[in-house]
Amino acid sequence: MNWDDLRLFMLIAQECSIRKAANRLEISHSTLSRRLESLETHLSTKLFYRHSSGLVLTESGVELFSEIKPVFTKIERVLRNLSGRDQSQRGEIKVTLPCMFAKHLLFDDLIDFQESWPEISMQIHASDDIVDLEKGMADVAIRLTENPDESLIGRKLGDLYQAAYATEEYIQSSNSDVEREIKWLKPGPTTKVESINLNFIQRRMNECSLVINNIDLQLQAAEMHKGIALLPCFMGDRNKKLIRVSEPYKHFSIWMLYPKESRDNKRMLLFRQYIVKCIENHAELLQGKNPSAAYASSFRPLLDTG
Repeated sequence: MNWDDLRLFMLIAQECSIRKAANRLEISHSTLSRRLESLETHLSTKLFYRHSSGLVLTESGVELFSEIKPVFTKIERVLRNLSGRDQSQRGEIKVTLPCMFAKHLLFDDLIDFQESWPEISMQIHASDDIVDLEKGMADVAIRLTENPDESLIGRKLGDLYQAAYATEEYIQSSNSDVEREIKWLKPGPTTKVESINLNFIQRRMNECSLVINNIDLQLQAAEMHKGIALLPCFMGDRNKKLIRVSEPYKHFSIWMLYPKESRDNKRMLLFRQYIVKCIENHAELLQGKNPSAAYASSFRPLLDTG
């Protein structure tokens, strides 16, 4: 078996198209098609259904993709780490990012970076406050914004999506008690939720009966069956106590910002390239496309699908 065929399979599955995958690889469509057929022949199973709109993974294809994706992710990390160790980079990096990113999304990645390049010391400033990069308070900032500071060099990393979450027990008890008023759990009384359409609720919701200015406490309140919380998908989808009760929607853009003076600094460049890759790896989770995000089967007919 040609093990490289698994890498090609991964790319085809991500693109849902042999032609698009072939263009990315800069090889012919027919060559990639033959490689896929060879892999399917070797495994004695079909990996894709062919439709006019594109390719769809079969049950075997889904199983193969879910099993080998972590392996390839780990291989990429090892190769990235090994190449970094040959660089004589020394010094300090100060990075600032939102608390929820530090705690629930990027902490392991940041630790892996520092351990991979031990000659680089790192200061992690987890805060929702805006830190002044031009005064040297940080070297790199990851921020949620639609209007990045024009005095800094910026790169958009992706988009953050959020959705409404609650425990199944809370929704069931609310539906069984028609007199009960549904509670929003929000960071502030002015937080807008008009764009969230919860079709399973046929009565008025309390606009904001419990204001909590901390995302972790909002999540905890939802876990305690106290209401419906608006949470980032990368937090809500991985929480086994909660179910998603709305479609995800874009909340903010994710930007990486840094001062112009550090543009050509090799240590900073190494770190910035690493963060770009990390966010790419978390893209499905950030956008609420994580396959592990499952609605309770009994709830699916009640969810907003539009």
